Amino acid sequence: MTSLEGCRVAIIGARGIGKHHAKWWALEGAEVVAFAGTSPDSVEATADGLKDLFEFRGKGYTSVAAMLEEESPDVVDVCSPAPWHYAHVQAALLHGSHVLCEKPFVYDARLEREEILGQARELVALAETRHALLGICTQCVAAMDAFMELWREQRGDEAIERFEVELASPDRGKHPTIRDIWVDLAPHPLSMLQVLASGVAIDWSSVRGEAAERSCTAAFEAATGDGRRLAGSIRVGKTVGEPTHVWKVSLNGYAFEVEAQRDSAGIYCARISTPDVVREYPDFMRMMIRAFLSGQPAADGAMAVQNLEWLLGFMDLFPPRPRGAVS
Repeated sequence: MTSLEGCRVAIIGARGIGKHHAKWWALEGAEVVAFAGTSPDSVEATADGLKDLFEFRGKGYTSVAAMLEEESPDVVDVCSPAPWHYAHVQAALLHGSHVLCEKPFVYDARLEREEILGQARELVALAETRHALLGICTQCVAAMDAFMELWREQRGDEAIERFEVELASPDRGKHPTIRDIWVDLAPHPLSMLQVLASGVAIDWSSVRGEAAERSCTAAFEAATGDGRRLAGSIRVGKTVGEPTHVWKVSLNGYAFEVEAQRDSAGIYCARISTPDVVREYPDFMRMMIRAFLSGQPAADGAMAVQNLEWLLGFMDLFPPRPRGAVS
């Protein structure tokens, strides 16, 4: 186990989701020493934004290579757009850093499926060669641990035979295609399926898909490692108006709903509601970063590759369509 307590962290892409990563690294005791952006203007704006979130004293760069060379960070957190993940993860590993990468692990719509998977497997092998930690940040892994804790309290050892997820986030005027939506959001529920039962094997002959204007649904059957059959349904979409975020999970019809809120200290956390109990947990992204700092990525490289295999496997359910068109 590699403990990273008090490590030096650099963020690639700290203006969007990356600024929240940076905040959690800092609150968990790491030193955020630098970030890389795309232009001098974006670097200046990002630095100001980080200072509003925590006591950021690091440096902004417009070159990933220069940042790695000058800072030699212990950890690099890759939050750049997905088509850049492969190059950025590779550069960080080659420089000797541990790497946490936002979902999807690697993806570029211009590449064929096997080339994308080849890149993912290459990065996992490189991390092993370099004796580096490599993880994917899909906070639903931490959420699923919380769901299962509550499930065992309320339902004991009841076998889970149905798994249903609905996940949606704001459109923000981007008008993504159905495939964009799937790639953006599906890694989360797929990671939950990975945690739900060991040795899950999807029956690809059973998969069915349905697409609407801003959402898509994949239904499937799977076998678990202990021989059980599991019926699954994953719906992901984009919202316009309220509610802005939707996160609902059902196990055998038993419902869990997640909402973000602030705790008594004003720190963001997660509230899970079930028919029997409401409980507060630390923010799930924070829990992923905490696990990485302990030397045990909650979703490691092997899990990242399987998640990507499933992500791409379901993609055929949703043929490419013009951006913004009704499916």
